[in-house]
Amino acid sequence: MITFSSRLCVASRSRVRCLIAVGLIAAFLAGGCAPEEEPVEPPLGVRPVRVLLFDSDEGCEVCVGAPFSLDTFDGETIASGDALQCVSVTADDGLRFGELDPVEGPVTLSVDKVGRTRIARFRDGKKGPRNSYPGAFEFSIRDNGSIRVINLVDVESYIGGVVACEASAAFGDESLKGQAVAARTYAMYIMARRSERSYDLRASEGAQVYRGWASGAFGRRARRAVEATRGLVLSHATPDGPRVFCAYYSSACGGRSQSLADVQPATVPEPLQGGVECHFCKIAKKNIYEWGPTEIKKSRLLKRLKSRRSDFDDWKAIASVRVVKETEFGRVHTVALKSSKGEEIQMRAEPFRLAVGSRTMRSTDCKVIDDGSVIRITDGHGFGHGLGLCQWGMEGLARQGRLAGSILRYYYPGSRIVRAF
Repeated sequence: MITFSSRLCVASRSRVRCLIAVGLIAAFLAGGCAPEEEPVEPPLGVRPVRVLLFDSDEGCEVCVGAPFSLDTFDGETIASGDALQCVSVTADDGLRFGELDPVEGPVTLSVDKVGRTRIARFRDGKKGPRNSYPGAFEFSIRDNGSIRVINLVDVESYIGGVVACEASAAFGDESLKGQAVAARTYAMYIMARRSERSYDLRASEGAQVYRGWASGAFGRRARRAVEATRGLVLSHATPDGPRVFCAYYSSACGGRSQSLADVQPATVPEPLQGGVECHFCKIAKKNIYEWGPTEIKKSRLLKRLKSRRSDFDDWKAIASVRVVKETEFGRVHTVALKSSKGEEIQMRAEPFRLAVGSRTMRSTDCKVIDDGSVIRITDGHGFGHGLGLCQWGMEGLARQGRLAGSILRYYYPGSRIVRAF
């Protein structure tokens, strides 16, 4: 770490800046977030993250307030300039930007300055919010005619946007640092396994929420947390050396984290084996640590199940729902659904929860009761899948004086902090 400090000092333009840099590193190391081992391999920070912003049947609006270039896949420049006035991007005999002639696509939009590109999605005849994004963009038309927009952005800029979306503005700096390391670990784990796909991560809750460049005071705090932890990830020991793992996190575990083995069939690394006691998330606002009762009509549940799974296509009605197995920590593990014709399908609790709706069944730590035409859900604790890091628990520990590295090691037992780049 002396070498790292020296490099910062050489890069600084003044002795004052050098002293500040050394002081920041000393404070960071005191937080227990220093890398503990050799770097993980391979270092994926050298390539951009490819984030799927959305697929839209209706297209989107793009505004660029900086020098830009629009280029086809073959390298032909179809437009460039000092700025791009807000234009609609539609699928009209090809990929069309405003009044420009349509092209086959994909088309890459390159922009000189960070956060000077605003994109708004069209949906249901309305224009969504204009979010500002760093990096470059790839526009393409899918086989079904929808427009796909992918943001190609460097890892650290992406993590800055994720922290601002995934963490609460009420969180302190240590929690934001912990969130940055967890989010970076998750991203790099997925990146290593998606290199052959057209994108790495979605910008939604299915992966990590990302709305681009975060403005305002909280956005600046999020970016400082990313800068303070630059390149640091969580790892676990393997026969081939330290490797990143899928650093899951959720809003609140409700008292105890659960094992990945109870959510999906998988080889479970030590940091995701669950059973971490946590009542620190009691500080969370209403309907996060404790919630319920809630309910959903069986008819609505069946519609949602049919939209997700083909094995429910022939069902006319749900006759009953019952819990057939719980985890060792008392969470719902498996539910059995019976049709009006007596057919039965068993589901793991987490996909069942998402079919019910993540705001209706906020976690699997609850009671599921068949009550005639509705399913009632009571005695709920926690919000999310309960794997790995408990975000509100992290903040609860931080308020007790725990530092980011210590908190991460608590929620991911057996993990170590290493430098990826």
